[in-house]
Amino acid sequence: MPTAEKPKQTEAVPEKQVKEKTWETQVDAWVEEKIQRELDKIIKEKYQGKNPNVIANMKNDWQNRLEAEDHLRAKLKTVLPRAFQNFAIHGTPTVNAEGQRIISENTDLDAKTCLGLLKLIGLKLNKENTKYTDFSDRLPATAHLDTGQYDGVAFLQKLEDGLETIDFTEGEKMKQRKKENLFFSNLGLIVDHHPESETP
Repeated sequence: MPTAEKPKQTEAVPEKQVKEKTWETQVDAWVEEKIQRELDKIIKEKYQGKNPNVIANMKNDWQNRLEAEDHLRAKLKTVLPRAFQNFAIHGTPTVNAEGQRIISENTDLDAKTCLGLLKLIGLKLNKENTKYTDFSDRLPATAHLDTGQYDGVAFLQKLEDGLETIDFTEGEKMKQRKKENLFFSNLGLIVDHHPESETP
């Protein structure tokens, strides 16, 4: 008489899979943290003295969530122009009359779109505060967009020997810089979509 086969044992799946920290998840987490902070303020003002259960439910009310997002957008429109006053996009390599390689103030659609998005959020752009750089050039106290040789979002911190990149995934490093009040001193930023092996 054939014996019944024993059921195969399957490996236990951990209850929580550790998500890989990417710059996208870090940016999302940063935005969500700020929205929740605004939401807490709105709830406190609107439902002060109410039953705790009512207050907890109101945090899930979509209208309050939208109001919190509007508050955050308004704050960012006030803060960003003070934090970022200089901008850089990549120019186009060419040769001048003397045969020297120069970077012209011409760029591609990606970079033009970046400038257009900055204008849409209310930032003032002009010839004085917008630089056209060579690929992978880094300038202090400047927001870099589509300048090449980077994939993601990062802060730039000016050090004695140059500029240090602080990626959003480097949580401990960012916390330390914040404690030292260095983020808004010679603050720079990179927002790009080119791995190090690629140019715009």
